[in-house]
Amino acid sequence: MLKMLKMLKMLKMLTMLALLRVVSMTACGSGASRWVLSTDRICSRRIFDVMMQDFLDLQYPLTPVVHRPSFRRDLAAARETTDATFFSLLVSMCAALVANVPSTFYKYKYKACTAPDDNFPYQTRAEMVMHCHDVVMQLRRPDYADEATHDKWSIAYLLGVAHGNLHHLARSMMLSVEADYHLRQRLQYDEYIFEDHILAKGHNQQTSLATGLKVLTHLYDLALETRELGRAMQVSPDSADKQRLLELLKAGFEKQKHALDNVPREFDEWTIGGMQRQQHEPDPVLARQFEIMRANIRVTHLWLQSLIFEDIVSLSMEGIVSPETRAPGRPEPSTSLRSLWDDRENICRQLLHVLYNISHDNLAPNGTSLVSYLPMSPVF
Repeated sequence: MLKMLKMLKMLKMLTMLALLRVVSMTACGSGASRWVLSTDRICSRRIFDVMMQDFLDLQYPLTPVVHRPSFRRDLAAARETTDATFFSLLVSMCAALVANVPSTFYKYKYKACTAPDDNFPYQTRAEMVMHCHDVVMQLRRPDYADEATHDKWSIAYLLGVAHGNLHHLARSMMLSVEADYHLRQRLQYDEYIFEDHILAKGHNQQTSLATGLKVLTHLYDLALETRELGRAMQVSPDSADKQRLLELLKAGFEKQKHALDNVPREFDEWTIGGMQRQQHEPDPVLARQFEIMRANIRVTHLWLQSLIFEDIVSLSMEGIVSPETRAPGRPEPSTSLRSLWDDRENICRQLLHVLYNISHDNLAPNGTSLVSYLPMSPVF
């Protein structure tokens, strides 16, 4: 069954890559070579520079896709004026920022435009994200997908994040598949790259923000495996099959519940609290960035638990433990459902703990995700 799921995923990825090639060829044929590599195509340079700094301060903890010293050096050298891929990366960063942190969009539109030559022509975040998307696609050559690079992965990932936050689900899915392709080809990325040396994996240096992405990937993998296996099993109305499915979901829920038991201290739920943690963190900027990532990890963890939990509740109410199908010695439905309350209460209690102990400023970059997650989670 797992082998079949992997084959389906591979087929889906190949289909998306074929679509990507078509999009790239269409973009190039529509006059991409005539595009000037200038940030003025997005907004005035002064506002653009503010967006780059805001990305590093607010969005980077959630999407640590660049090596900051190298990135700042390339930005200072105006690399975007000669490198179309780097230019596309900057544009994608702008899209991800305004989609994920709505307050930044309104800051640029209503507060940052103070100089006579300032220009920020968008009326909505969706309009800006779509413009950024079009600019990136029009710069692609027909052979764009032939070579996988870290910057290309970052572009696809950031645009996928941007569209996802605006509920452009089809575009987000296509870009996620593209990002997955580049990541599989370039799986050597490491946060610990410095100007004069590279630290080997397993060194005793401080936990990196990139570790947060690995943790999030682990959470999604666990949840996806449980739910896909569950869907694959729902092929027979037989009560025995349903019972096995219920047991599979409960096992997956337990595995998800304990998925963060051994994460690094920087992502530990029960050490949340700005003052307590900052006493151990000499860099306040880094401390803030870890707290932003920690909020993302913790809320995502609870959301994924709640999705599996509601599958369990729904299946439990479908008659799986009804008198007609209940095996001897099994609890009655009311007793079985009441026993789930402790898990529901625990999820809610942990969410309140996160919301109470993480500062508003550090929750703000996660605001779009919080607003999206909570209504979709019946537990909340």
